Amino acid sequence: MNPTSETGVARPVRRFRLWLYLLIVFAVSWPFLILSALLARSVAESYAWNVTGMIMVTVGTFIAGRWVFRDGFRTAGWRWGSVRAWVLALGLPLLIWAVPAGLDTLRGNRTLVPFAWDKVWLALAFVFFNPIPGFGEEFGWRGYLLPRQWRGSGGPRRAVLANSVIWWAWHLPLTLLPSILNAPAIAASQNIATEVFLLIALPIQALAGLVTAACAGIIFCYVWVRSGSIAVASVFHGAYDAVRDTLALWLVGSSIVGGLLPILIIIVIAPLLLWRGQWVLPGNKD
Repeated sequence: MNPTSETGVARPVRRFRLWLYLLIVFAVSWPFLILSALLARSVAESYAWNVTGMIMVTVGTFIAGRWVFRDGFRTAGWRWGSVRAWVLALGLPLLIWAVPAGLDTLRGNRTLVPFAWDKVWLALAFVFFNPIPGFGEEFGWRGYLLPRQWRGSGGPRRAVLANSVIWWAWHLPLTLLPSILNAPAIAASQNIATEVFLLIALPIQALAGLVTAACAGIIFCYVWVRSGSIAVASVFHGAYDAVRDTLALWLVGSSIVGGLLPILIIIVIAPLLLWRGQWVLPGNKD
């Protein structure tokens, strides 16, 4: 059934256009990510800008689904999900981030920072508030966009890959803009010319980020698909960010193994899920 107007008359659904959807969502959310890179001077300020950008993904999606394409939000996964799905949502972030950090701490490579109340409040915000911006992204990228890519891409795996690349591209202001702004200092620390850093090192950084983010995106897609629940996906997203950021807030130091292990876990799990996972749209029996 088509969405209805305030007068009760059915409104025609318009054909979904990926470029237009992305234009809307990027236009309303990217400014906050850019301002985060330009203006944030503390973790708290960065967090405030970033979560606003994440929530704006839902705002852009609502504009697109309600008024532009008029195709509604029935595909988002309006159910609570199974106990197994919730265990996955809460346990997988611990495996990816907490286990490597714990191993590093046990080996003496990482230590706790001195106690500070501002870090306590920020960590509590990570833990309890993060599902809200997590919903902001999951409602848009997975609940709304992924099913539409799925139907028009010729297969679920192509849709998941394309969705994950878009998700990586959306994060570019946070991943590349700081490096561009600080290019002279970064180049000097690496004993190379600024031009060399911008032309060679920065593209390599972007490519490495593409691989890691795309693999993480596959995992995020799989959690939403297998749980069929936007609630589970939102909590998983929130927990993923909360565990990662809380550990970074309270632990200092690192090692090559501890730094690479989370990335290794992500890039091992994601291809296995893409290859062997059961990719069936929530609500479909086949």
